[in-house]
Amino acid sequence: MYTVTIQDKTFSSKFELTAKRDDYIHALVVWFAVDFSKCHRNIRLSTSPEGEYTHWKQTVFYLDRYIAIRRGEKLSGTFSLSPGKQNIVSPNASDAPVAQRVVHIRDLDFDITVDFEGEHGKLSSSQKFKMR
Repeated sequence: MYTVTIQDKTFSSKFELTAKRDDYIHALVVWFAVDFSKCHRNIRLSTSPEGEYTHWKQTVFYLDRYIAIRRGEKLSGTFSLSPGKQNIVSPNASDAPVAQRVVHIRDLDFDITVDFEGEHGKLSSSQKFKMR
């Protein structure tokens, strides 16, 4: 958090999920983990469903169409995140540490692509989400 820049807040990551059982996928769920290592003792904050309870929760992205998936089949895609287009940042702040910037709106834009081809069908889609 001491060194993150505005450019670091825009990223894309590919993913691949393998089904552990026959089921339906209606949504994708994401969470985060952050280590606070500059404290007198290291602290990890995780919103993982397997982690210790916090008031922070996971984020759910519902798919436009559900997927019928069989055990062993793979769902792949790309998860992209960027600051909202309407966000306002103080002038000349792009090189300053995040803690020293003035951000007036904290919107996030998500683009999620999903590719799947299985026994019960196929799906290739791209969806946009906005977090306000």
